[in-house]
Amino acid sequence: MKKIVTVISTILFIATLGLQADKNANCPISGKAVNPEVSLNINGKEVGFCCNNCPKAYEKKLNVTDVGSEKAKCAISGKEVAASTRILHAKSEVTYFCCAKCEAKFIKKNKLTVSNKGPKTCPISGKAATKEFSLVHNGESVYFCCEKCSKGFLKKIQAVETAKTCPISGEPADGEQKIVFTTTKAVYFCCEKCQGKYTKEHFAKKS
Repeated sequence: MKKIVTVISTILFIATLGLQADKNANCPISGKAVNPEVSLNINGKEVGFCCNNCPKAYEKKLNVTDVGSEKAKCAISGKEVAASTRILHAKSEVTYFCCAKCEAKFIKKNKLTVSNKGPKTCPISGKAATKEFSLVHNGESVYFCCEKCSKGFLKKIQAVETAKTCPISGEPADGEQKIVFTTTKAVYFCCEKCQGKYTKEHFAKKS
């Protein structure tokens, strides 16, 4: 009996290590170690932060729209919601433009904050980033250490390619003049069952 308990404990310990490995170790805003009590559910996955201020900054980066739990209805049942069931459903697109002027108009129209702090640390590898590999995400310039990490970033946020037609002028777009545009909606539910159903429908990996 003791041997069985030991085996079960070992399996649970290994499973726990696997779950921890899936979570971010450092805050995506400050770079500090995450506080296990501070996180956001984004597309069905928990993203951890170091403090209560960083989730607010991250939501701003993701362009979040939230009507609040008082006004929201369950996305599955249509019933009143519980604030604790909140999920952020983010959708990312690679948007192309015909010129820099149209890109600037798009950024202004969508009330995005332009930010360029230069290359620091690659958000994918953790190595030093360079000016050679970069993209603009919701107005912010993001730098990487290599092209592979740049593509990895797009894959991580599940960015979808749009038609190469400028959304401002309607003209054919320049393949190099582009930004990654993310819109995020806060979704609420009446219970954990509905939350789980929504997560499975929208975020489960398709085989």
